[in-house]
Amino acid sequence: MNPLIPIAVTLFIFSDEDTDGLLPGDNSPTPTGRLTPTDFIKLYYSTAMIGQSSGVPAIFTLAQGILESNSGNSELAKNANNFFGIKADSSWQGPTYKGYRKYDSPAASFADHTAFLNNDSRYATAFLQGNATDFAKQVAAAGYATDPDYANKIIKAMTAVNSIVNS
Repeated sequence: MNPLIPIAVTLFIFSDEDTDGLLPGDNSPTPTGRLTPTDFIKLYYSTAMIGQSSGVPAIFTLAQGILESNSGNSELAKNANNFFGIKADSSWQGPTYKGYRKYDSPAASFADHTAFLNNDSRYATAFLQGNATDFAKQVAAAGYATDPDYANKIIKAMTAVNSIVNS
């Protein structure tokens, strides 16, 4: 079964920027200096798939990374390799950047995202779900973000990720 579950197509999250940029594994930005959502997916698809073995759907991870980090272009992503907006609470023992967790690499950010969701009991219900859409709804319901429309935004981003991956 394809881990990237088809959902009704909605692409409004993505800009009209050139998406012919990177080959998988290439860490160079597009000629504009900004990563597009397609670039982000090409760079981090295999990293997101690693987390899927721990129960976090890869499509969810990619969509959340795109949404939270503006496809890797946010200040937090560029200066702290933090693609998921995870704050540095009292349990965090590593370096910080403006109150957020700071990582040595993008891979470390992805790995910590998976661990963060797996190790926080408030997200336990998400792991009981049978698909990425319900997983996203449960993560949002558990309070990952304060935006009341967070689940819908993640689901729309997952739709766009699925469209890109399957194109």
